[in-house]
Amino acid sequence: YTALVGEARRQGMKVYTHASRLSDVRDALEGGVDLLAHGFSEELTPQSDLAQMIVQKNASWLPDINNVESTSKMFDDPELWSDPDILKTVPEVYRNMINDPEVRTRLMARRERSRQSSENRLRTVKVLYDMGVNILVGTDSTGAPHRMFYGFDIHREMGHLVRAGMKPMDVIVAASRKAAEYLGREKDLGTVEAGKIADLLIL
Repeated sequence: YTALVGEARRQGMKVYTHASRLSDVRDALEGGVDLLAHGFSEELTPQSDLAQMIVQKNASWLPDINNVESTSKMFDDPELWSDPDILKTVPEVYRNMINDPEVRTRLMARRERSRQSSENRLRTVKVLYDMGVNILVGTDSTGAPHRMFYGFDIHREMGHLVRAGMKPMDVIVAASRKAAEYLGREKDLGTVEAGKIADLLIL
């Protein structure tokens, strides 16, 4: 990590890492990565050495709650599968898999672990948010049949972050201005200002 981060710095680049095991997260932080993408199933507390390390290293976190809740939502939120936005945007072949007995049996075995992991991550979001960690908004790649749905799950993720204890405006800023800043696109994107690129829907 140290070698990769050092070279990235020389090239003027930031380094994000997909790390889900605590040992990988610790190694990434020690190596100087800028952002931890996704998360860990274990719950962090303010006293956790890893939580304190994230703060000390000034690392950002993209918690991706909707990834860990992906299996549980298939069973716990059946109304999703009749949502007009899901019906319009999720391929029919994926929606059909939801009712496939073999698929349901396979995923049912993961249901409780998914539910517990998402609850742990919600609590960790509150802990790190209160500690001043920069939390960003994002999902993961889609996957059949229960994983993330492009577009739809960005809004779902924002709702999760509010439920975790973040202020609604802080979540909006995380998904807009902070996202643009982290991508180095703040001159063009992220806020509503003269001269910037924007698609606006005014209600």
